Amino acid sequence: MKIKKKTSIPCPVSKQILLYGFFAVFCQLVFMVLNINLLLTSHSMDFVRYTYIPYLEYPIVSVALIIGGAFIVDYVTIKL
Repeated sequence: MKIKKKTSIPCPVSKQILLYGFFAVFCQLVFMVLNINLLLTSHSMDFVRYTYIPYLEYPIVSVALIIGGAFIVDYVTIKL
């Protein structure tokens, strides 16, 4: 008889993926804000929005990939 061990969600591996992944996204956002604050202080806010709004796509996609990866790791650990 196969004994199933108790699994918790999120598992330790997916907790690490979430923790380090969100830290990386936070670092991306901080560097974007610093770049805007230091380099574009003399420009209008409309120019800054027009220039940097498309760059918010990368942190948003990163968050989606982090959450998806953590869910996949949980799914695999539950099925095994």
